[in-house]
This record gives sequence, structure tokens and C-alpha cells, in this order.
Amino acid sequence: MILEESQIIARLRFIPDLKLLYVNNPKVACSTIKKALWIGAAPETFVEGMSPHNKVASPYLPSLEDLYVKRTQVVAATKFTVVRNPFARILSAYLDKVGRTDRDTNVFHPFARRFGISGEERLTFTQFLELIATEEPSYLDDHFAPQYVTTMYDFCPLDFIGRMEELEEVWAFLGKRQIAISEHRPHATNAAGLLATHYGPREIDIVTTYFDRDFELFGYSKDPGILAPVRPVTLPSVKPQVLTSLLGGYCDRNPGRRQRLLEGVARNVPDFNIDYSRAESRLVSLRELGDFSKAVTLKEITDWKLISIYSQEMLRRGMFNHAFSSVARLKQILYG
Repeated sequence: MILEESQIIARLRFIPDLKLLYVNNPKVACSTIKKALWIGAAPETFVEGMSPHNKVASPYLPSLEDLYVKRTQVVAATKFTVVRNPFARILSAYLDKVGRTDRDTNVFHPFARRFGISGEERLTFTQFLELIATEEPSYLDDHFAPQYVTTMYDFCPLDFIGRMEELEEVWAFLGKRQIAISEHRPHATNAAGLLATHYGPREIDIVTTYFDRDFELFGYSKDPGILAPVRPVTLPSVKPQVLTSLLGGYCDRNPGRRQRLLEGVARNVPDFNIDYSRAESRLVSLRELGDFSKAVTLKEITDWKLISIYSQEMLRRGMFNHAFSSVARLKQILYG
């Protein structure tokens, strides 16, 4: 499992004055929640019609460095997220980002490039599911990825996990903290009402297999006819230092300390891809980059995401021959 710096900052929404850390989960009332938190913290800065996703104008801390500096407050804050029945969430993501004519190019174009799809091509829901099911879950855009990935379940010691089918509990949770709710649903798709026309045996099999961990952790049935939760959620048993170590692994100014912090994360989260984070955090030596390039050339390494980040680091270090060789291999892996 990889965690990119851009993914972490997109997911962690922290407002120190509220003492709340919201882990953003797309297609799960996230627009409404972010708007409510913004108005609750700084109502004078929110103008009706503004996008609640605007991190620059909002009171959310804008960078990982800010989060790391305030890590003591981050750990002390109440940490929460909201999840949704996997059948409904992935259908909503398809309808909003892939199936419509006026698609969000920020989401669809990278998806199309990754899977070799024409920008004009229309995918059925089944074709869409068959494509994403071939991908490592943490490599997908957050609209399509499993929710244990998007909610940083293995990295963040969440105190409360609400469910979209029980939003009254989420509103009560926020109400106790003087956060009023004003619905903001610009991307609503009525996915729950369209399940019957999109799910047959093939679609059910793909979703229950690929999103298996979501069904188990968040208490949902694998029967698409039962949208409401059937079991309590399972809160993560994550040590707070895992989250602060993750932030420090990207932001601490001391390279040696960054390395030790990332190693600490890897000890606590066995699936964590420390090689990717070391490359993004610029901790990989020239020798390691050279050895990596040789392994790619020999086809001993075929992970496209890892090759991509190492190639970027090779270019940054001026290792042009190694980088171009790796990029050529990357294109073979992705496009044949």
C-alpha cells in the first residue's frame, strides 16, 4: 500500500480551533461535512456558492508541514470519518466521474490514461469494474479506491466512523460539537435508487471481492438488496504515533529522522510500501537508484507506480540514462 504526500493532505482535514480531524472520504457526504466544519470554525470566510473543497480559502491546515508542526494537537483531536455501503459508493463514483457526459476531467483523464481509454470512450459499469479490479487498491483515485484506503484506516486512530445510511448519528456527533449541518450535494447521483439496474451476478462478484475488507470493517452485507448496515463498525487499533511518524517521514527536516520515522510506520503497518515513500521523501541513495534501474531493465521490478516515482527521482538527480530506460520500461508495462 502506498501513501503519496498529495493523498495524505487531501484526506486529512484539520481545524485546530474545532479540535476535529476529519478524514475526507469522497462520495460520502464529504461536501456537506467540509462545508459544515468550515462554517463552524470561520463562518465569516465562507461565502455561499464557494466550493467547500477549497483548501486555500478554508480554515483547514493547508500542508503536511503544518500538520506535523501541530502534531500534538492532531493526536489530541477527535478523529472521524464517514463511510458508505460499497455497492452504492462505487456506483455513485462511476455515475459521477465516468458514466456522465460532462465528466470531471481531473479524475477521468488520469483514469483513462492509466487504462488506455480514449477520452471519448463510454464504459459500461461492468467494464469500469473490470478495469479497477486489476489495480492495486491504493493506486486508484480516491473516488474509486476502497474505503479502508481512503479513510487511512491502518494509519489513523479514528475515534468515530459514521455511516451514510445512518447520517442522523453523524449529525448528532457534530451537533455535540456545535457544528450545524447545511446540505451541499453538487455531485448527488441517486446511486442507491439505481442499484437494481446496474448489478447482476458479475458486478456483485467483482465488488464483493475487490471491496471485501470494506464490507467486513464497516459492517455491510454482501447482498446489494441490503443497503443499511448489518453490524457495528470496527474501529482501528492504531497507535497515535503511526500517524505522527507518517507526517514526519515526509516533513521532518532531518533526513535520518525521516528514514527512522518511515521505518516506524512500516513496523506497525506491514502492507506499507516504504520504498515508495522513501523515494518521494528523497531518501534514496544514488546507488539504490542505479540498482533499481538495472532491476527494472531486467524485468525484476514491474510495479508501475514504484517505477514512476523512482524515475522522477532519477531525473531530479540528473541520472538521465537510467531515468529514460526506466520510463521506457514503464510504458511497456502500462501500454504493452
